[in-house]
Amino acid sequence: MKKIIAAISFIKRINIFFKYLKDKNVNIVSKIKAFSLFSVGILYLVSPIDFIPDFIFGLGIIDDIFVLTYIFEMLNKQLEDYKRTLKEKSLRIIEIDDYIIKDEN
Repeated sequence: MKKIIAAISFIKRINIFFKYLKDKNVNIVSKIKAFSLFSVGILYLVSPIDFIPDFIFGLGIIDDIFVLTYIFEMLNKQLEDYKRTLKEKSLRIIEIDDYIIKDEN
């Protein structure tokens, strides 16, 4: 069940994924890692070469699910970190003695 949730979660975040790739504040190594993971997942899905061949009914799909789930979980972790960073940047906190002023712009 966790694996299906990871896939659905990534699909919901696909727009954040592309924003992540376009963001100039994200370092290039992280972008390459994310794009590589995504590309490998797509290629593995459509490739006829698998750990377990697809023509073996039932078992052939299992390795696809495990590989894609691993990739989705890795990408979801990167995107979650990215979202957290964006949220922290958008909320600047200025402390003055006993007062806290929050700027939500």
